Amino acid sequence: MFLKYIELLDQWNSKCNLIKIRDHLELVEYHFLDSLQILRTCSWEGRLRVVDIGTGAGFPGVPLKICLPNLEMYLVEAQRRRCVFLQQLIEELNLTGCYLLCNRAEILAHNLEYRAAFDRVVVRAVSSLPVVLELGLPFLKEGGFLVAMRGVEVQDEINKSSRALSLLGGEVNKIVEYQVGERRPHHLLIVRKVFATPPKYPRRPGIPQKRPL
Repeated sequence: MFLKYIELLDQWNSKCNLIKIRDHLELVEYHFLDSLQILRTCSWEGRLRVVDIGTGAGFPGVPLKICLPNLEMYLVEAQRRRCVFLQQLIEELNLTGCYLLCNRAEILAHNLEYRAAFDRVVVRAVSSLPVVLELGLPFLKEGGFLVAMRGVEVQDEINKSSRALSLLGGEVNKIVEYQVGERRPHHLLIVRKVFATPPKYPRRPGIPQKRPL
């Protein structure tokens, strides 16, 4: 399945530069293996309902779904071109229980079908931490976990996110350091949902990025 994934990425990159990769080794290390580091964070057993916000070319949601077929995976992506690729990817890999939501997280999070409906939220390469929290925490059930893949200066990001955490119902659970390939160590930030996110969050599209909490 991963080989088919690589084949489809090669086809799409040849015409629309879907992701930036130099070779297949880099793709495997910095996209596939990097995504799977999330499995080191908290329990992933059972039929968990998971949403991947800003999935792009399917990371980290699709690698997680390939390795844990029991996950009910929802891929959130707003860019139409990427959505077309993702739909083909889901069909070609026959990913039963993997669903594409082609819309902005700010809109989907106010849909009663998705609000406070997920056991896990995963976010890989989406904006600053306060923005990630505003987009992600409304999707989580109380007691669920948001896993944010962050860079080197994670503690500084946490310090700047105290207001967002207190407003949105999140609490830092733990930080996991990891390293893939020759990159500097990165971090997985695990945030637990401790109370319901107020109904006004997330704010309308674009506002979280323009005026972070």
